Amino acid sequence: MHRFSISSPCVRSLIGIVAFFFLLLIPLGVQHAHGASLTLAWDPNPDANLAGYKVYYGTASGSYSIVVDVGNWTSLTISSLEAGKTYYFAATAYAASGEESGKSDEIRYDTPVPVSSLSSTAQASNGKNSYTINASAGPDGSISPSGNITVMRGFSKTFIIRPQFGYRISRVNIDGAYINYVTSHTFKQINANHTIRAEFEPIWNIYRKKIIPSP
Repeated sequence: MHRFSISSPCVRSLIGIVAFFFLLLIPLGVQHAHGASLTLAWDPNPDANLAGYKVYYGTASGSYSIVVDVGNWTSLTISSLEAGKTYYFAATAYAASGEESGKSDEIRYDTPVPVSSLSSTAQASNGKNSYTINASAGPDGSISPSGNITVMRGFSKTFIIRPQFGYRISRVNIDGAYINYVTSHTFKQINANHTIRAEFEPIWNIYRKKIIPSP
């Protein structure tokens, strides 16, 4: 477990104070066929204008391919990280107005290599020519293409998400991490298997939440 503190100059204008919070990296030690899981956690910011946090991560330092808006939660569990790879993480805070702080200090995490895969090192060194992306959608919408899509190593693949009439995209699960309101996603320079699943919700639910009961 590692403990980090961050202080961003951007937060000073965002919330009126210098915000401090701790970002913890807690590997869960979970290994399975699709990779590893870990949990990120941080101390809550007490300022009244704070609306939530965002977690950025990817496999290149300073360049994050995935952004997760976790709302006002103070932890995030990410699953299906590829075993034997290095991941980099950073976090920001944002206000109700949408203004966002600068990123925290970067955290590096090396996912462990399962013992079962060590025996296949020689085979892996020969190189794998293609990978599979499993794409699916819940009811009331679609993702295109869908099913098990084979993609050649190093290529990119884009998936388009479309809700049916009267519905909107609620969230999309990409490799175990939920992302809200995206209408498409591109896996770039593919060198691993991936999963993507879209979920939908009725538009009328949005308006129902805004109705103020009569006194």
